[in-house]
Amino acid sequence: MVVAVRLRPLSQKEHINKDFAVVQPQDKLIIVLDKVDIENERDEKKPDVLHRSREQRYFFDRIFNETVSTADVYSRTCS
Repeated sequence: MVVAVRLRPLSQKEHINKDFAVVQPQDKLIIVLDKVDIENERDEKKPDVLHRSREQRYFFDRIFNETVSTADVYSRTCS
């Protein structure tokens, strides 16, 4: 069994709302960042001492970003 994930780009609505990606792919690892940490970095606020990072890490056999075609995803996972 192969476990794969395909990341999608931000939608137009998300761009309008000034949302940002909280997912960072690294080889076979995806890190889902804590939104509070990112917002503090952007606003250059001092981090809350009581706040602990709640980032999550997930491992997959394959990770595809938004630039990979559907045919390529299929050929790498189903053949």
